[in-house]
Amino acid sequence: MLITILLFIVCVLPSGASANLYLQMAPYAKKTSVSSGLPVLWFLPLALLFGILSLARGENHFVLWAALLGGVCLFAAAFLLIRSMQSSQFSFSVILVNLNFLIPVILSAIFLSERPGILQWIGTFIPVIVIILLYFKPGEKIGFILMPVLACLSNGLLNYCIKINANAGGDTSVFFAVLYLTGAVCGAVAFLIFKLIERRKEKTQEPVEEPARKWPLSAILSIPGMAVCNGLTYWAEALLGSRVNASAQFTIVTSASILISLIIGALFQKEKWTWKTTVALLLCLIAIAFQSGAFFQE
Repeated sequence: MLITILLFIVCVLPSGASANLYLQMAPYAKKTSVSSGLPVLWFLPLALLFGILSLARGENHFVLWAALLGGVCLFAAAFLLIRSMQSSQFSFSVILVNLNFLIPVILSAIFLSERPGILQWIGTFIPVIVIILLYFKPGEKIGFILMPVLACLSNGLLNYCIKINANAGGDTSVFFAVLYLTGAVCGAVAFLIFKLIERRKEKTQEPVEEPARKWPLSAILSIPGMAVCNGLTYWAEALLGSRVNASAQFTIVTSASILISLIIGALFQKEKWTWKTTVALLLCLIAIAFQSGAFFQE
């Protein structure tokens, strides 16, 4: 039980931090080519790290198609999240992206024969209420939602691919080496394509002088920060996948991430504590309680 709790902590803390890191980078990645190239900078070191670990351990059993598909989804999720953070309908994007946890839960119930109990299913949908309660703004214009929808789907499918490898007893190191390498290749190809498109536009359109925008230290440091957060989050997620069902895993991670963000916002960012915050906190605790049986499945 102790190991499971520690893995949840390792999964939740960097997962919550990564949202802030995306916010740090997004304003300085206005060009599509930059948005697609940034993830490569933290994918490649992780591919190398997990590759070295897999060679040292002699690991070779993993679900290849899940690693390849997961790598494509990994890049798509990172790229689309950066672009979504720049959108005018920011709060609605946050709602859609945070709902990605439902995808691996539903797919695992259908294809991996996981059968959560009634309380677990209730607990799974409580964070949906919390997310809508916290981020939905009635007066906000929704506008074009394709990008956050695709970001949600990509993130959810990535988590499902990690779950598949865990359920199949696949080795983690070689799986992540292939996953991150695939994501880096997708990012490099996308960068070249977008760069070519941008250059063609510059030739056909009158040049517009834009002031040079320097990246502040916080945005620069967010790049290695994403490597650390990504590596820890998905590694812990893979180890949890063989210990608990998807309903418990992703509901607890999502609820705990919301809890941490609420507490950090109130204590360190001086965000106003409202009745919505109190209700959201209580609902997250209830959702975690409904999934508490996961800690005793070892």
